[in-house]
Amino acid sequence: MIYYLVCAIVGYLIGSIPFGYIIVKLVKGIDVRTVGSGNIGATNVARFLGMPWGILCFILDVAKGFVPTFYILSNLTFSPQVMYKIPPRHPDIDFSSVYFPVTESAIAIGLGLILGHLFPVYIRFRGGKGVATALGVFLAITQFLPVIPIVLLIWLIFFLLLRYVSFASIMAAIALPIVFWWQSQYNFPCMWEMHFTIPVMGICIVASILVIIKHIPNIKRLIKGTEPRVNLWGKSDKV
Repeated sequence: MIYYLVCAIVGYLIGSIPFGYIIVKLVKGIDVRTVGSGNIGATNVARFLGMPWGILCFILDVAKGFVPTFYILSNLTFSPQVMYKIPPRHPDIDFSSVYFPVTESAIAIGLGLILGHLFPVYIRFRGGKGVATALGVFLAITQFLPVIPIVLLIWLIFFLLLRYVSFASIMAAIALPIVFWWQSQYNFPCMWEMHFTIPVMGICIVASILVIIKHIPNIKRLIKGTEPRVNLWGKSDKV
């Protein structure tokens, strides 16, 4: 238990690194939370500094979620791996020697990373929406299932149809646990007989709820019709 708590704390401290805040501070010398939507994420950085800087911020936020989580999963000597063996009951596939190295420690550090981005200790807990960092975390945790590609496709469809980054992100957050459940059932129907999907489904649901909560101001603006759309030619619409 202490080990998992340490993983969560380390994840939180890494997740708290505010790349959007750092980028805008270095480039313009101002606090990104005082401009635009006041968010430290890639969307607000892109609106203020331009798309290249927004893309850089997005990549860094994804990386800070992916790299620590993937490291825990891949380093068998560092992490006390819990190997889940699937019983050979599938009619077409022999699962008798298939193992999935998913660890409670990876889930702990992943949750810490997401919470760190949402409530960064270094800038008085005023963080981002958590979408990019959560993307990195789940890219690592669900690497053996096509969960994230499907969630990204859902995000892209809503974004292209409505041009609201916030609404597309909310739909993607809602879709995450649903897609994971569907893919685990479709690809590995025996998986639910183990204690494998329960902790992963748990962090999917928690992350989804946290992202939606952080989007409450956006939801209010969407209802009022004052949420800015993204102009696909490069500028945000005026509202």
